[in-house]
Amino acid sequence: MNASLGDSEGGPRLPREIERFVASVSRVYGNKKQELAQKLLANAAITIEENSYDNWDGGQTGFLLHLQIPDVLFSEILEAKDKYEEDIRKNLNSLVNIPHEFIDSVSIEMRLVDDEDWREKSGLLLQPERHLAHHVEERIWKSGCVRAFLSHKAEYKSQATSLKEHLERYGVSSFVAHKDIQPTKEWVQEIENALLSTDLLVALLTDNFHDSDWTDQEVGVVLGRHVPIIPVRIGRDPYGFIGRYQGLTGSWNDVPKMASEIFDVIVNNPVTMTKAKKSAVNSLKGAESYEESKFLVRHVLPRFAKLENPYPEEVIAAFNKNPQVRDCFAARSNLPSLLYRWTGNQYDIEGRMIVQRV
Repeated sequence: MNASLGDSEGGPRLPREIERFVASVSRVYGNKKQELAQKLLANAAITIEENSYDNWDGGQTGFLLHLQIPDVLFSEILEAKDKYEEDIRKNLNSLVNIPHEFIDSVSIEMRLVDDEDWREKSGLLLQPERHLAHHVEERIWKSGCVRAFLSHKAEYKSQATSLKEHLERYGVSSFVAHKDIQPTKEWVQEIENALLSTDLLVALLTDNFHDSDWTDQEVGVVLGRHVPIIPVRIGRDPYGFIGRYQGLTGSWNDVPKMASEIFDVIVNNPVTMTKAKKSAVNSLKGAESYEESKFLVRHVLPRFAKLENPYPEEVIAAFNKNPQVRDCFAARSNLPSLLYRWTGNQYDIEGRMIVQRV
């Protein structure tokens, strides 16, 4: 207790005996099963000071009682603070039997503590977003593509490279550490650059995936960025923080199928869907062979149930302007029906152009 008045025997009694009276009120609350009020008093740091004086009837001294309580408890009673203050005041005065002394008012306050780490402890502190220089991103990723970091054990580097090549056909640019890090670059820094700029992570869960010093750290970085994770079971089920993600079943014996199923997840994830659409349309516009156009028209564009403007117009422009698309039999056969699905409009091929049916 800390009383602002002197503690001499000739001074006011209430500051010296306030703990006894507060304890009595606490017991009253206990008997009434008023647990929160009792907890408030039990955890309060008490100070008292003279607040008023009146000469009437030989002199009346009123005191202000300060009750400082922990912040957690303060938040519980905040909306009813005035009620608690008045109730405690009345209960104290009903017990105080010291002539000419009484509790004038009660003030419940939050106890302030020094906590330099309170921001971090809150779990709400935003971390500064790191932005990579444009030339660094160009070095790591193919322009305009969905970016996928392939997290894998080192002994499966050839299989991961094969998956990278198949994903590229879908407009997905993948990062495979052993293949994509230039010898002149600090390899840890380059991996970090890729993790901080990827759109998603594909965890290739082989039996010994968890044994690596790096794979779990890679997963941890993208979890912190709230980036989508696609676990692929290749001998091991998703575990730990990635256990909440539905895993695909993969096999190194059928990498093309694995790439196709990964792309299905990308297309249906709201975080990556828009970029996948843009990448697919841009790939069609820039197709360099009939084979590339055929794959895009048969295996990529049909994955999109909806293709909003301006993408349908860009698909038409790709056909009308790019001979590798226009002269591709699969494009001529499939694009009118795809455009109808996306727009609800009928299209015909007239000569060497796609036109909307009137």
